[in-house]
Amino acid sequence: MAQPNTLPSTLPELLQARAFVQGTEQLTYLNTDGGVSKVISYADLFNISSEYARRLLAAGLTQSDVVLASFEDHESHISLFWACCIAGIPFCPLPALHPDPSRQIMLFNHLQSLFHKPTLVASAETIQGVLALVPDLKTLVPGELPAAGADTFHRVFPARRPLPSDTVCFMLTSGSTGNSKAVKLMHSNLLSSVRGKIRHHGSTPQSRFLNWIAFDHVACVTEVHLHALEANASQWHVSPTAIIRNPLNLLKWTSKLNITYTFSPNFLLAAVLRDLPEASFDEPIDFSNLRALISGGEAVPMKTAVAFADVLETFGARRDVLRAGFGMSETGAGSIYDTRPIPKFDDLNGPRYLSLGKCCNGIEMRVVDSDAGRICLSGEMGQLQIRGPTVFTEYYGNKRATEESFTNDGWFITGDLAQLDGGGNLSLVGRGKDCININGVKYPTQDVENYVEDAKIKGVLPSYIYVCPMRLENADTETYAVFYQHDIVVEAGVDAAQKRAIAIANRSIKNACTVFCSLPPHVVLPLPRSSFVKTALGKVSHSQLSKAYLEGKFNDLQAVLEAKDESDVDDAADKLSSPVDQVIGEIIGEIFSVDASSLRRSQSVFDIGASSMHLLRLKQVLQERLIIPLPTIELLKRPQIGELCDYLSDVLEAEKQGITQVAVKYDPIVCMNTTGSKPPLFLVHPGVGEVLVFVALARQLADDRPVYAIRARGFDNGDPTFDTFGEMSECYAEAIQRIYPQGPYNVAGYSFGGAVAFEIGKSLEAQGKDVSFIGILNLPPHIKFRMVELSWAEVLLNIGMFLSLIPSSALSPMRQELKRVFPEVAANDTKPEDPLGPINWLFDNSDKKRLLELDLEIGAFTRWVNVGYEINRTGRTFEPQGCVKNALTTVFCAIPLPSMGTREEFKQNRLSVWKEFSGERFEMIDVDGEHYTMLSEEHVASFAAHMRGALRRAESGLASPASSVTLSMDVDLDATFDKLHPSEVIDVRQVGTA
Repeated sequence: MAQPNTLPSTLPELLQARAFVQGTEQLTYLNTDGGVSKVISYADLFNISSEYARRLLAAGLTQSDVVLASFEDHESHISLFWACCIAGIPFCPLPALHPDPSRQIMLFNHLQSLFHKPTLVASAETIQGVLALVPDLKTLVPGELPAAGADTFHRVFPARRPLPSDTVCFMLTSGSTGNSKAVKLMHSNLLSSVRGKIRHHGSTPQSRFLNWIAFDHVACVTEVHLHALEANASQWHVSPTAIIRNPLNLLKWTSKLNITYTFSPNFLLAAVLRDLPEASFDEPIDFSNLRALISGGEAVPMKTAVAFADVLETFGARRDVLRAGFGMSETGAGSIYDTRPIPKFDDLNGPRYLSLGKCCNGIEMRVVDSDAGRICLSGEMGQLQIRGPTVFTEYYGNKRATEESFTNDGWFITGDLAQLDGGGNLSLVGRGKDCININGVKYPTQDVENYVEDAKIKGVLPSYIYVCPMRLENADTETYAVFYQHDIVVEAGVDAAQKRAIAIANRSIKNACTVFCSLPPHVVLPLPRSSFVKTALGKVSHSQLSKAYLEGKFNDLQAVLEAKDESDVDDAADKLSSPVDQVIGEIIGEIFSVDASSLRRSQSVFDIGASSMHLLRLKQVLQERLIIPLPTIELLKRPQIGELCDYLSDVLEAEKQGITQVAVKYDPIVCMNTTGSKPPLFLVHPGVGEVLVFVALARQLADDRPVYAIRARGFDNGDPTFDTFGEMSECYAEAIQRIYPQGPYNVAGYSFGGAVAFEIGKSLEAQGKDVSFIGILNLPPHIKFRMVELSWAEVLLNIGMFLSLIPSSALSPMRQELKRVFPEVAANDTKPEDPLGPINWLFDNSDKKRLLELDLEIGAFTRWVNVGYEINRTGRTFEPQGCVKNALTTVFCAIPLPSMGTREEFKQNRLSVWKEFSGERFEMIDVDGEHYTMLSEEHVASFAAHMRGALRRAESGLASPASSVTLSMDVDLDATFDKLHPSEVIDVRQVGTA
């Protein structure tokens, strides 16, 4: 054990020293609502981790191994981190695994090679998924480790004492590809880093730390966890989603817990300033104890800093609390900070961004003119270089990268362009190592460039794609541009056809970038050859391209490429020119009642007002006239007319050559809207299985969030229907996590889909996921009686009503007539051997105009009825149990089917029962229309407003008004709750004080 007056030289010595101190310092894990999940003393952490370390060794690990860690919670990561420290095994925390399996394979194959067969320690569920992709990876599940024998005591600390130069962990420089560099951090690096922070910020045992950054980020490991431990101070950890989902939680919990030290990147500062004017807090905010709110990851605009410092000061903090800092994985997080007070005014002639200040103990910096080989004077821009015991010494297993990153005299080249002011304070003015920085998450530009190149977009020249970060005037955060060379020589002038080809390439590049890093580029522009000036090493300066664009040097070219050619309007816009294009254009024009000659490839069918019924008819007519199959899913994936034309052209060509189309693997997820910064909304199909009913809602929602629909199995390619309700809901839950692995989750279901959404929410929450919203569209919780009623004949009639082939008022007499004409079909609860008779009878008795509009193909319609029957059959076993504890459960109440009585009776007797299966937050909202028309074009705008309001309440963490006030059905909530849509009315007569 370290002597009392000697500072610990390794991390196990530090934890042991803190374990022997008698005090109240502790480690607290919070749940997503800010409540305490678990409290553990440093003594308990030491004892638990020591036992964990011995069990790792008992499982066969040695000090020559590397442990990869993949968990979603801080507790699992921290326990394993310390177990590895005590056992002397290097530890490497992984970022959240990418939903694309190919990217996971790339990552693990790279780490297998880099670390020479490392061992992944993770949950059984995570390991099962990874092993399906990388079967030869060594793995361990914590709960399945063998007991440790007596022979392991001598192999762990304190019997085995590490050296200060031993490796503690490897931090990966980028989680976006499989080619991450591994930053090797030693005991000496980490202890130097945290001691420098303590000296710089004045941390003491009375300090209180709050962390919400994931453990794979060095800001969690050293900025808070080890920093607090070295200071012998208490620390609190909460899931990142709890803060990102509701940025105001950072203010609430900092105040409630009397926090002195926490972290907020610039994008979160901007989000707090955006949300604060409309916020209300249960308790007064008090920041009088706050000493340091660190902001790193990207530059903080001075206007944001001044506004945020005003907020802090209003709540009792000093103006020096907001502290911009510079740090990297290579420096153990923050190592340079500005502790000076924030100015009270944003001087237009002053600096645009906060200074980063001066170095902590353990690090020194210099700015170098690398071309001239000299140290820059104050105010001169140059290359930032740093050195000191805090700075790492190598990228593990990558000698070339290490050599390229250090000067001959031992200074680390950060890759940033910087300058020092007269007082020695650092400011960054650019980045040499190009990354795009999206809300604090860095994506190496080369990775994005490679991804675009791999897409093999027609006309885009390989090796001439440049992704360039930039910050627009007065913008809160960074964006980026993509400049590239097209095989069309743009400097020679372009005609209309060439403009069209360039526009298609631009759109494809934009789509690829959005898939890779979740944010589309600000601009995509092909440039003249002369714009790409290469150095002797064959490199093009990304920063110079960005600078030229921002200075307007490409404005004329951009205007030419985007201008309409008035001399030839048809050629100027991307008209439908090929024979197939023209046939498809005529069909679209006919269905949407628009002039086919006005249609353009760049248009989306949603731009011309596509409804679910339009798409149904479009599918049928395209199939009939082109004489090819068109799965609905393929139509939904290609709403852009040009993309649909290209797909159908390829199908026709394949048919012509006798090439059999490869069946598309079933995927329940249908993307209705790709864009938005908020967590997505997932919409589960109704009992008829299709998702076209959500088309208008996705268009009308306009809530800055992606919208995905979940479609049933069985429509296409001979896919079987689901056998059980559980199989269905689990399949959907897995698909949702594949699309959006981190949460929080918003799931709603229409009619039958409401029960499925409820089960999905339970499944996600049981896995420790954050579920913020469950929406149930006009379905009671007890549905077995209704599912039993839904025989094949009843499903046939309900789909007819769903498609408006028959009105709801005609349902009862149609049912009686069907029994008379087809008594055996009506009486039996099975699919008829010959379904065409009843289906043709339905068509004969349908609204002829509506039937003509839909142009239904009888084979596809028969399959639809069968799928609907099987879906509802699975619901006969559904019994609601439990609840989605942390979600807001919202029941949207429409006029029910006639057999269910009036709306008030339906709500009172059936819908209100959902309260028994909800958490603390529950509400019921009246919506316009009947059960089958609530999402129709007539009512969808008002429904979308109700949905926006519910999502806002869910994500704000606020309870529904039902918790505090009783409202009649006619009360205008605009004046009573958080500025909701004026028509948003909540019925609490059945809710009470939920």
